[in-house]
Amino acid sequence: MIKVNPWPLYYTEKMQPKNGVISVANRLVNTVPILDSEFTISTTIYPTGTVSGWSNVFHVTTGENIAAYGDRTPGAWFRSDTAQMHICGAVNNNKNYCYNSAALPLNEWSPIKISQSMQTD
Repeated sequence: MIKVNPWPLYYTEKMQPKNGVISVANRLVNTVPILDSEFTISTTIYPTGTVSGWSNVFHVTTGENIAAYGDRTPGAWFRSDTAQMHICGAVNNNKNYCYNSAALPLNEWSPIKISQSMQTD
């Protein structure tokens, strides 16, 4: 199980945080009409263990998993049997630019911040 501290979202009655924690699986949580090319997503996460197979934390997408540029804008997963995060996004014409973190500590809150910004030479 993974607990994620909620960032501002629009909740339905069924999605009200319990003890300040939202747990939503396989459901659309919110739709953002426009995601700028520069953004920051931040939250805290509390991994309580590992699971076999990829474990999705969140996935901002234009519609699919990885079929087209923008399908991972960004996406964050735990790698199988680890507490390492696998974070991917559409960067510089690469639809699947990824970063693998060090393992997060189990049973404690860890801050997560994913950002994308324009860089000039």
